[in-house]
This record gives sequence, structure tokens and C-alpha cells, in this order.
Amino acid sequence: MTVESEAAPPPARLDFPILPVQFVQAGEIQMAYREQGAGPATLLLVHGSLCSSLWWGRVMARLPRTIRALAVDLRGCGDSDKADHGYYRAQYVADLRAFLDALAIDRVYYAGHSLGGSVGLEFLLTHPERILAQVVIGNGTGPRPSFKSAARFERAQSIRADQSALRRFVAGGFGVPPEDELLDLLSQDAARSTMGSWRGFALGTEETGAPLHERVHAIEAPIVFCHGDRDRVVPRDWVLETYRLVPGARLVTFPGCGHNVHVEAPDEIAAIITQSMGESLGRTPGPR
Repeated sequence: MTVESEAAPPPARLDFPILPVQFVQAGEIQMAYREQGAGPATLLLVHGSLCSSLWWGRVMARLPRTIRALAVDLRGCGDSDKADHGYYRAQYVADLRAFLDALAIDRVYYAGHSLGGSVGLEFLLTHPERILAQVVIGNGTGPRPSFKSAARFERAQSIRADQSALRRFVAGGFGVPPEDELLDLLSQDAARSTMGSWRGFALGTEETGAPLHERVHAIEAPIVFCHGDRDRVVPRDWVLETYRLVPGARLVTFPGCGHNVHVEAPDEIAAIITQSMGESLGRTPGPR
């Protein structure tokens, strides 16, 4: 059973559609999500660290209405329950599995941004029968020097407490800073994330078993990696490390875009998702 609530509309002149929020009990937490479209194919959209389903608004507006698109809020983010624990990749996967089970959805196409991309790869490795194809935006899991630290967490705490610093932080995820209204909207959304989410962003999510980069070679589903050439969060080398390890993967680079490619280039991301779904189905989903 789901419960729906109305989301506050964005400024009228802002090209950023916002769908109503719905809720479903998924295991131990209540998860929020936004839904659009109807059809036999379901697309699961998963946001990055300190974001929410809100960030998928532009992409969802450009998807064919013959696709059932579900953009979910991970625990501690957006309107989902603000749990005091569970901010690691295996738990996020368990939450998403419970979310799909609660909605009686067996298999999905998946698109994930940043953290949502690595959660998707983990989901695909642990439950390969449930994901048909995946688009990964702004994520690389290859071996890298550690950039997570206690000092980074202290800085994250100070950013979260300072509205101006938070706006600069969010703006840093774009190749070209967004308009003020959108920056305000997304900064307010980031501020809603729990300290557990911020801790995971600063210190990293807990690994279970072998690291992802040692396992992605076993992926058989079609994967498309998308990366902005101005991404200052995830360097291109990290994306290349992962892309080269996944058999048959594709890599698409977006000139002039930063970390948030799905917000900066929604037409292109929607087209890549739709094409990926069509190729997996052996046909292209119908028009809007």
C-alpha cells in the first residue's frame, strides 16, 4: 500500500519538474519515491550521496510515458525514513530489494548516479536476475588512493551547517553552475540528508566481501557508463578503471558537464536510458 503527498512546486520559470511523493513500507523503513508512466517495462532511478529522487526530475520528464519510471529516496535522504543506521552499500541494496518486493516488481532496468551507481553494481552482482540493464552516471569503482578521511567528515559537517558553503558545495558538482533558483532547491534538498548520509559520503560506505572493482568482471548485463568531462568529484581515470573491467560495457563522455550529468544533460541521459532499455528488449520503447 502506498501513500501520496504533494510536493512543493518549483519556481514557475524553472525547468525542473517535480512529481508528487509516494510512500511504501520497505522492510524496516518507509521509503519515498516518485512515479511516472505505465507499461510492462519498469525503470528504477537511484540518486547519489546527499541527493534524492528530486534530482531525476528533468530526466523523468523526457522519458517515454510507456516506461514505468520509479525514482526512489535512499534511507536518510529526501522523504524516506531518517534511520540512525544502515548507511552502507549492502543495506542500500537490501532496501531497494525490499522496495521492489513491496511493489511486487520482479525485474527492472536501472539508472544510478554516483552512489546510486555503485549501489546498482552491487545489486547487479548480488541479484543479477533482477536487473536487466544499467546506466551508471558519475561513478567509478576502480582501485584508487583513499580520499575518505576523518578530516573530510569534519569538513562535511561544517558545510552542512553553513548555507552559503552548502550552496558552493552543490554548485561544485556542475560543469557550469546552475541558475540560483535551482541551486537553492538542490541545496535545500542536500541539507535534508541525515548525518549518517553525510558520514557515508565523507568516510565511504562499508564493503562486504571483495571490493567492487574485483568483482565487476562477472557482470553480464548491458552497462553504459556516463561521465562529464568537468567532473571534479569522480575523475575520469576512476570511471575508465571500472569501464574496462566490465565485459561489453559502453562509455559516453559529456563535454562541458560536471558530476551531475543527469541534471545538466537530461535529454541525452533520457535517450541513453531509453536506448539501453530498447536494446535489452530487442526493440525501442514506444513514443511518449
